[in-house]
Amino acid sequence: GADEIFGGYNKHRAEWLIENSTRHRLLAGGGSAFSFLFPKSRNKGFANKMRQLEKFSSVMNLSAKERYWKMASISSEKEASLLMKGFSSDESEKRKAEILIEIRSENDLNEFLLTDVNLVLESDMLVKVDRMSMAHGLEVRNPFLDHRLVAWALSLSIDQKINSKQGKIVLKKAFADLIPAELLHRKKHGFEVPLHKWMNNELKKEMDENYLGREFINEQGIFSYEEIEKIKTQVFSSNPGDSPARAWALFVFNYWYKKNNTYFA
Repeated sequence: GADEIFGGYNKHRAEWLIENSTRHRLLAGGGSAFSFLFPKSRNKGFANKMRQLEKFSSVMNLSAKERYWKMASISSEKEASLLMKGFSSDESEKRKAEILIEIRSENDLNEFLLTDVNLVLESDMLVKVDRMSMAHGLEVRNPFLDHRLVAWALSLSIDQKINSKQGKIVLKKAFADLIPAELLHRKKHGFEVPLHKWMNNELKKEMDENYLGREFINEQGIFSYEEIEKIKTQVFSSNPGDSPARAWALFVFNYWYKKNNTYFA
């Protein structure tokens, strides 16, 4: 919850840099010309920097709303329409419009933070935490999501939360006398699941031959196997980019689908 209301994610700082730093825009524009030379991956330091640079340069000339949508996405509308049989990109555009209409002002980054609270936090992260914790009999509390704290945090100016070097500024100041400096100011370390490693090791056979295998996909009839094959090829390459996230979403859906196949039949 703290990242969403105090601007702690890389995408929040990226938006701040696009709006406030000409130098970073120029550097990103120049660097992107050479980014194709390097592999991109979420799981390796330099490769992740290249992935972030490519994404930053691809969105910096879009409108603020379009930037938010693209930075929050793992697939484009075109990719989704090619992947899903009978799916029109118009459906994705309609869903996008429904979400982005909630952003009332493109000049206020707090609007994007609020959208993260309502969309990503509510529909994704809290759901996963609740399912996993309750599956093991644990009751998880989120103190940063007290409605009074959320309202107060979203009333603060963005400059109190984000600058060119960091996010959650006001929060770090509040705890400066309680948390050691080496922890307070260390680089952000995301809670990334090692999808690429799993898919190239213990999950490879299950993914490649079963849940994303040709026979199952063609029998299921929902997805284009040709597009899934492209995703798998990229996953197993040295330049995976965001493909593990797309493959994981498909893997989890198909695991659920197969488990409930009697119901669908």
